[in-house]
Amino acid sequence: MSREKQSQYDRMTGQPVEKLILELGLPTTISMLVTNLYNMADTYFVGTLGTSASGATGVVFGLMAILQALGFMFGHGAGSIISRRLGAREVEDARRYSATSFYAALISGMLVLVLGMCFLTPLVRLLGSTDTILPFARGYAFYILLAAPAMVSSCVMNNILRYEGRAFFAMIGLTSGGFLNIFLDAYFLRVLHMGIEGAGLATAISQYLSFGILLSMFLRKKTQTTFEIRYISFTVKTLGEIVTTGLPSLARQGLASISTMVLNHTAGVYGDAAIAAMSIVNRISMFIFSVGLGIGQGFQPVAGFNYGAGKFSRVRKGFYFTWIFGTVMLGVFAMVGFFTAGTVVAWFRNDPQVIAIGIPAMRAQCLALFFVPFSVCNNMMFQSIGYKLNATFLSTLRNGLCFIPLILIMQYAFGIAGVQYAQAAADEAAKTYQSVKQKLEENEQAKSELEQAKKNVTVADDVCSKAQTEYDALVQAWKEKQAEAAALNEKLKAAQSCDWENGDEFDAALEQSDERFSDLNKLIRTYIQAKEAETAAAQDLQEAKKAVQNADTAKAAAEQKKAAAKEAVEHGFSENKTQFESELQAANDEESAAQSKKEDADAALKDAQAKKTAAETERSKAQKKYDEAIYKNGELTQADVDQANTNAEEAKKAEAESVLKKLLAGGMSADEILAKLK
Repeated sequence: MSREKQSQYDRMTGQPVEKLILELGLPTTISMLVTNLYNMADTYFVGTLGTSASGATGVVFGLMAILQALGFMFGHGAGSIISRRLGAREVEDARRYSATSFYAALISGMLVLVLGMCFLTPLVRLLGSTDTILPFARGYAFYILLAAPAMVSSCVMNNILRYEGRAFFAMIGLTSGGFLNIFLDAYFLRVLHMGIEGAGLATAISQYLSFGILLSMFLRKKTQTTFEIRYISFTVKTLGEIVTTGLPSLARQGLASISTMVLNHTAGVYGDAAIAAMSIVNRISMFIFSVGLGIGQGFQPVAGFNYGAGKFSRVRKGFYFTWIFGTVMLGVFAMVGFFTAGTVVAWFRNDPQVIAIGIPAMRAQCLALFFVPFSVCNNMMFQSIGYKLNATFLSTLRNGLCFIPLILIMQYAFGIAGVQYAQAAADEAAKTYQSVKQKLEENEQAKSELEQAKKNVTVADDVCSKAQTEYDALVQAWKEKQAEAAALNEKLKAAQSCDWENGDEFDAALEQSDERFSDLNKLIRTYIQAKEAETAAAQDLQEAKKAVQNADTAKAAAEQKKAAAKEAVEHGFSENKTQFESELQAANDEESAAQSKKEDADAALKDAQAKKTAAETERSKAQKKYDEAIYKNGELTQADVDQANTNAEEAKKAEAESVLKKLLAGGMSADEILAKLK
């Protein structure tokens, strides 16, 4: 792994989680704000053309949601896998997923372009267009379809860069296109008076600019992954894993598109003003929502990288930080939107009917945004770590499973008010479901921990019983040794009073010793002999080492002499060649003799080392036998016995404390533990 790649790995797995998420989330948030800003710019400039034209942007937003759904499916699907592969240092495998997802997205975008152009009018009607909105929607959708390949593949590149921890590069590509779109909107609509087609053309040009900038990051080797053809793998396994991992994003964005269609159809009952108002409110709420979404997407590569590296505590810590921080940030923006709802809606379409419908809808969605970060964090965490089914289900709650039935029911029950408040109700329902589900999971976990604690108590009972038995046996053994030590202590002291350092004195003492201590005396003599043998072996070893050194010196001198003779043979004059060859032969003979001496010396050294090791072993055995004999003959004092009893008591206490700590860590209270032990 290169230094740069190692540095990136260390950053993703070692830098404080909070700082890392903010570093990655800030560029992503800026990118999303700018992306939503230029969508809002389209809405703003088109809004000057009339209410029907303003409604057309809301209708075609469903088409853009479809393109984003495809892009996010391939981008999040591959990105999640890539971040985990890079976290596990499997770079080649990561490149296979990046190249496959990019070209799959490019092909998908081309298919949407072709099919959309063939069925343009039915498409915009399906998206919720009325007869009056239809001409504007067709003109706007034409250019959005032209940009389809760039929009889908740019989504993939943007997400791969984020999952690699290169969110800054993604920001450059997206913001460049966003600012260009705003400029072109103003130029095409205000200067060239191109109408809604100008807004569509501005969007298409800006999308291809972003595509080019993002692609250049990969072509210039700014990333660990690449789009080289050789890495493409359109196999069932590779594509299947990308699609299944990205399915939550497809479900989320796809249902968002369907929800937009349903919204347009239900709002269309109340005229173009209702469609325009809800379109404006959705664009504004999406702009605010992008703050929380950007921070959440900053968390995604952190979750994927660290999950792949096995650092699960960092994943958990990142989740809670993202949830809390996202709620605070989104709450600030939501409150601003709540209190300025009328003014903000009027910026886009200063139509009293549009404003009247838009204000309550805007305020309701702003309040609902407080519940969004929790859902977003859950969804993104599950998707990043590969929990596909959980992520897919959670992603469908807000924009699909809750919203679609609620808007149909509430529109039927409350009319236009049901349309206005349906999204807020869906957000609250999704948040409530996730909270209840999380509580149930926590209860199940608590039950599991309780069962484990009960098992721990049973194990603790067994451990305590065994420890008590072992302790009782130990006490009894020490009592027996204490009695034996008291009886033999005096006799042992008498036996030990002799000076065993002197061999003659030892022999005399051996003859005079009581027969009961003859074994002990023999052991002492054995130890002395072993010690003397060890000393002699050490001296032999020292001499052998000197012999090896002398042999090395002689060999080096012989080799030097041989080299000189060889050089003389090779470079000497012809008349002296015979003499030099004789000298070379003599040098070879000396070298051979030196080599033989060295081999003999090495063998002697090896033998001396073996003898010394054997002598040390014999001395250790003699020492051990003597020590055991001392123990058996009552060398133990009362203090030794007391110390042994103390050690046994402390060992038992430490074991009990360890068991108690395990039970407390398992979630049991002190009263429960006491009741169980009783």
